[in-house]
Amino acid sequence: MYQPKTVDLLIDIEHNVKCQQSKGYEQWAKIHNLQLIAKTLIVIHERGIADYDDLAKRVSEKSKKLKETSDKIKLNKNRITELDALIKNLNMYRTLKPIYEEYTKKNLLLKNSFYSNHKQEIDLFRRLTNELKPHLTENNKLPSMKQIEAERQWLLTDISKLSALHKDIKEEYDDIAVLKKNVDMFLDIKPEQEALKKKPSILKKLAEHREHVDRKPEQTQHHKGRNDPEL
Repeated sequence: MYQPKTVDLLIDIEHNVKCQQSKGYEQWAKIHNLQLIAKTLIVIHERGIADYDDLAKRVSEKSKKLKETSDKIKLNKNRITELDALIKNLNMYRTLKPIYEEYTKKNLLLKNSFYSNHKQEIDLFRRLTNELKPHLTENNKLPSMKQIEAERQWLLTDISKLSALHKDIKEEYDDIAVLKKNVDMFLDIKPEQEALKKKPSILKKLAEHREHVDRKPEQTQHHKGRNDPEL
């Protein structure tokens, strides 16, 4: 089973309310992000991800597989709904068939009277006959309940397997998507910039960011060794 190396999402310093309200928290967040992006790089390296394009490709592939699995589950559920409706119609058809057969055997003198007394049942049977025509087999027979139930059970089993697969893919997608979001946020890459052939170096950006943070040693020292900022 897939065991993701979970990495938290970077703090969006520019839009974080606490960062706007407290310089101390802002400085802590910068240091926190440095530690987090370093961890992100370690995980990326462990996954054998070569570069940004490789990372983006993997996220895209997982997203595609996630959608494909969801679509298959949806198709199976829709088919089960169709089968349930078919079962209901078949049961009603077979219940009404004796009434309709009795009606067809009546002579003309009794037919109208019988129809008046059983109009609802006869009209419904005729409607069901038309609705069931697309389901006739090659032998021009209606499908058996055994066949329908067998298909329904197969669909339920397939949904169970696909749901388990969907869960695993979702975990993988969520995990790798966070890696990409962290890189995008750290390098300030917008969605419209992903197609650019040359991406900024994350290692260079990391070095520059460390240098910027280290310009405030007194604030860095103030928060050193603490898990949370002092507001």
